[in-house]
Amino acid sequence: MEIGPLSNKPPLPSPADRSQDRQEAVEKGAPPQDSVEISRDARCRLAELADAALRAEKTGDGAVDRADRPREDKIEQARQRAREGFYDRPDIRDLIADRLIEDLNL
Repeated sequence: MEIGPLSNKPPLPSPADRSQDRQEAVEKGAPPQDSVEISRDARCRLAELADAALRAEKTGDGAVDRADRPREDKIEQARQRAREGFYDRPDIRDLIADRLIEDLNL
C-alpha cells in the first residue's frame, strides 16, 4: 500500500537541490535570491513558546510560566560581567568564539 502526500502540493525540494538550483541560476547570470532556513532547534523552541502561551491563555492569567522565560538572574549576571569588562579578556573572547563556532557547526 502506498501512502501519498497530504495535499496536492508537490514535495519541497531538498536543501541539496535548492543549492544546486541556486548555483545554476548564478552561472546563468541570474541575480542571487535570499532565503532563510530555520533550524530544527529553533522550530522546537518556537513550539515550546507557543505551547506555554496557550497554557497561559487557558489558565486566564495571561502570563507565561517562569520556567518558560529566560532566567532573569543569568541575564543580570551577564550584564554585570559586561559592565566589569569580563568579556573583554582575551581568554574569554577565545572561549566565546570557540563556542560560537561549535554552535554554527551543528
